[in-house]
Amino acid sequence: METGRLEAFYDAIIAIIVTVRVLELPQPATASLASIWAIKHPILHI
Repeated sequence: METGRLEAFYDAIIAIIVTVRVLELPQPATASLASIWAIKHPILHI
């Protein structure tokens, strides 16, 4: 495999992993600052 193809493969794998991690983040109940602050604690303990 060429170096460019290998780099593209690793970039794709990292993009998939990041996407899955972002989709697992909890969503706040409302769009207020207090509800976003309430979910801060679980996000920091991943």
